[in-house]
Amino acid sequence: MSKPSRSSEAQGNDALKFAWGKYREYAATSRRQKASLMCWRRWVLVLGIAGAVLSVLSEQSMRWGLGLDPNWIATVLGILAGLALGLAALIGRQKATPARERVWIRARSLAESFKGEAYLFLTNAPPYDLAGKDEVLFERAEELLEKGKNLETARLGEQAKTEPPPEGPWTVDDYIKHRVDDQVKDFYRRRAKELGQKAGRIRNWGFCLGFLGLLLGVLGALSGWTAAWVAVVSTIAVSIAAYAYANRYEYLVVSYQATANRLELLKAKWAASKKTEADTKDRNDLILACEEAISVENSAWMAEIGKGSEQTQS
Repeated sequence: MSKPSRSSEAQGNDALKFAWGKYREYAATSRRQKASLMCWRRWVLVLGIAGAVLSVLSEQSMRWGLGLDPNWIATVLGILAGLALGLAALIGRQKATPARERVWIRARSLAESFKGEAYLFLTNAPPYDLAGKDEVLFERAEELLEKGKNLETARLGEQAKTEPPPEGPWTVDDYIKHRVDDQVKDFYRRRAKELGQKAGRIRNWGFCLGFLGLLLGVLGALSGWTAAWVAVVSTIAVSIAAYAYANRYEYLVVSYQATANRLELLKAKWAASKKTEADTKDRNDLILACEEAISVENSAWMAEIGKGSEQTQS
């Protein structure tokens, strides 16, 4: 006797659960890789600055009259400077590498791809608007897994593994509320504001360091002893600027704002059209246009980061 076949709804739930689980798995991998990379980059920045400062202090310690052997002070400071600069170089070569950045990029790309497929599935938008859509999702998942076959993923806890995907099917209003609005308000606008504040602080640091370098230059013309500190200030300013560029603060602010504007425009045009769920082709076009806008932003971001990785490696 043959086994009874499972309903298409049950199969669809299985397909959606699988895709959603993979989205969460790759998203967790992306977050962990990014957090680790950002941490090591901060260490490279701090140690590099510390090494430059300690180097100058070592050279100038002979001037100090602290009741201690100046040669001993210079030796200790020189050793600390060498350790700081050596650790910064080691971390840069072993931890904050372009290879680790590429792992982060790939994990995020796969996470966003699985997430996008899940939302199209939930809304019955093409290619999930026909019978057998669960098989289509499984096929698409297989293609994405092939792209990430050599990528080690994070291990999720039991709660994260069993967290269910959103319940569907979704209407176009559900999609706008839970996908478009959430993406605009809780991600693009929020992240653009956060990164804009970071970029602003870095610009302020750059201005302050520039002013300090100018002041030290003037003092150096009078006394001569500040010349080395002008070089240190310049090194610090360049290091901070390089750190900001590596994290793409300015680029991401513009990119996130542009994508949020695009999604809000699509939403406004839909509302003005007075069309409803019954206008199947138009609602599908809206959903596909929104997913394309999100996908384009992700692709552009990954290309920008990847370009920086190639320049660093070359």
